[in-house]
Amino acid sequence: MAPPGAVSVPDCRWVREGDAFSAGPVRVRVVPACNVNHKRDVSVGYVITVDGVTVYHAGDTSLLPEMADLAPLGIDYALFPTDGHWNMGGAEARRCADLVRARAVLAIHSSPMELYDAGRAALLEGPDVLALEPGRTLVLA
Repeated sequence: MAPPGAVSVPDCRWVREGDAFSAGPVRVRVVPACNVNHKRDVSVGYVITVDGVTVYHAGDTSLLPEMADLAPLGIDYALFPTDGHWNMGGAEARRCADLVRARAVLAIHSSPMELYDAGRAALLEGPDVLALEPGRTLVLA
């Protein structure tokens, strides 16, 4: 699934902010995502629930007031970009995490040019942060 024009793959489900649907046991809610580098009409985030676990993938974004609306959803894991160039940095991601109130928070997309930068990822601080380096896995429970 992706916003229209975001990817060129066969059998993609095109989604827009506000969409909600189920695919088998997976429930998906498409939520806003945007910043000065990613327009709102082509960038989205996702709240995905499966087997009683709810994950929020913020997408390419900066802090949005609507993130506070996600707190009542009982998010277990929230994933925030922390590259500090195309998206928010660690300090802003911390403010987003406080709005969303997820049980655990992870830094993603932590490098402006690659996928991972340990120093930038570490700028997302707090007792709820799970550091997950490339190649490592996390069992969602």
